[in-house]
Amino acid sequence: MRLALRASELARDIIMPLYRGDIRVEFKADSTPVTVADRRAEEVIREFLGRECPAHGVLGEEYGETVGAGRYRWILDPIDGTKSFIHKVPLWGTLIALEEEGQPVLGLIACHAVEETVVAAQGLGAYLNGSPCHVSAIASIDEATVTMTSFTRMVADLPDFGVLCASAADLTRWLRGVVPSAAKGEYYLTDCVAACVAEGGRVVAMEAAEAELRGINSRVELAEAEALMQGALRRAAMEGGATLVAPETVFLSVDTVLEPDVVVGPHVVFGPGVHVERAAEIRAFSHLEGCRVHQNALIGPYARLRPGTEIGVGAHVGNFVELKATRLGDHAKVNHLSYLGDSVVGNRTNIGAGTVTCNYDGYAKHRSVIGANVFVGTHATLVAPVSLGDGAFVAAGSVITRDVAADAMAFGRAAQVDKPGRAAAYRDTKSGAAKGVADKGTK
Repeated sequence: MRLALRASELARDIIMPLYRGDIRVEFKADSTPVTVADRRAEEVIREFLGRECPAHGVLGEEYGETVGAGRYRWILDPIDGTKSFIHKVPLWGTLIALEEEGQPVLGLIACHAVEETVVAAQGLGAYLNGSPCHVSAIASIDEATVTMTSFTRMVADLPDFGVLCASAADLTRWLRGVVPSAAKGEYYLTDCVAACVAEGGRVVAMEAAEAELRGINSRVELAEAEALMQGALRRAAMEGGATLVAPETVFLSVDTVLEPDVVVGPHVVFGPGVHVERAAEIRAFSHLEGCRVHQNALIGPYARLRPGTEIGVGAHVGNFVELKATRLGDHAKVNHLSYLGDSVVGNRTNIGAGTVTCNYDGYAKHRSVIGANVFVGTHATLVAPVSLGDGAFVAAGSVITRDVAADAMAFGRAAQVDKPGRAAAYRDTKSGAAKGVADKGTK
């Protein structure tokens, strides 16, 4: 019994890694299939038995019989049920038997996929995973009926979900025949399988990864599924040539496109419809949705690109800048604390800190058209609809309500007035009033 158990462990070590990977299938002379796992596992068991009990004979499924000098013969089938194994449904595992002068004295069935082994020997009893159990007596192998006590466990370990594929006409017909179960009164889609077989149809089962088919019945399961999906999207992005500095903090949409050599900083969120071209950089804590970022552009940190936005080649969008339905031209810059909505900004234009396009009048959205090589000073307000011609200059602090011609300089602020000595007089007045209040309080 000890030798049989050790032999099954050796077979398991060969079989399971190959089962989880790619299995090469060949055909024997009788046209039955065989795998590398079959042959390799039998080789390993034969080598082991040859060392431990060299006088014993061995009869194997793949390498025939080696006649021994004694009265014992081992019978080996390292993988019984090859066809099931090929289809990744290893219902059978290793079978090992020992004969003494032609009579069976030991039998072992090891179902490696569910980690259960039954072994029985004359005089030693029967064991399931090391615990005593009972097996029925049989006169010959042809009369044997094997009930897998592990089947319930195997089914319990499988994900409780799946996809049923069939032609619409067939599936509709089978569904009409589904009736409530007697136990719970529930309808089971899987009854369609029996209906197909009853009609003489062929059913093929395929195993898929749990992540591909898992169900979602709670907020917790939704979060778990999202985590799996994000992991896959991040891996695909990096394998495609993008750099995610802290991948676990980046959130992607299923349609996010990150071209090779894109660099994405920590804590960036990509909503639907984002395409980032080669060598662009998205810095930390930025949020992008429904936009396109062209090559070598720089976005963020803390930038927000909303739907309808397009960032030109080599353009810069800096911290705390929000763009909505705006086309920022090539090599244009809007680096600080600005909002541009429903706007077109020409090439090489510079938008100063604090600039705002006033695009909504409470009833409708209006466009701002800013030409090429324009300079917009700090804290400018552009009241749409408005247009700034190529090369125009807007002074800091201006409120622009009319179009500005090309190469013109616009001042839209109150004129500065200087009053000599008023600052000193103001301080004297204020300090005197404060002293009077303090003196009154001490009386």
